[in-house]
Amino acid sequence: AAKNKTVSDPALPRGCSALASSQDSFDAVFNDMHSSEAQCGQGAGHGRAVGKQQSLVALRLEIDEASQSVLIEIRGDDRKWFGVGFGATSMMDRPYAIIVDGWGNVSERRLEDHAAGSLLESSVEVLSSVLSGGK
Repeated sequence: AAKNKTVSDPALPRGCSALASSQDSFDAVFNDMHSSEAQCGQGAGHGRAVGKQQSLVALRLEIDEASQSVLIEIRGDDRKWFGVGFGATSMMDRPYAIIVDGWGNVSERRLEDHAAGSLLESSVEVLSSVLSGGK
């Protein structure tokens, strides 16, 4: 759960900032150390961002600057294909997409306007794949 805290830390910028505290939460931090010269984007640790979106498919992204990794979690109905596209608002924009078939196999594609587009060389590593009734 997110918290509000007050600290006296020279590694953090003076005033208010937000720090990742768990997978889906950030703490609001007030640093009362007036002599701190740390700037936003510097200080304790590296950047981390978490975001999620839910529609017919659930998407969760976790970007971790320290490990230089991006964790992508995609959930959809089993026994049906589903996917997510990035960097576009429609298929006409030819987005990069991650597609999951009904059995948990993952592929990457460059979509075309109302067409499957072209299969791309794999750049993702599947860490786990779970099939269960429903989503």
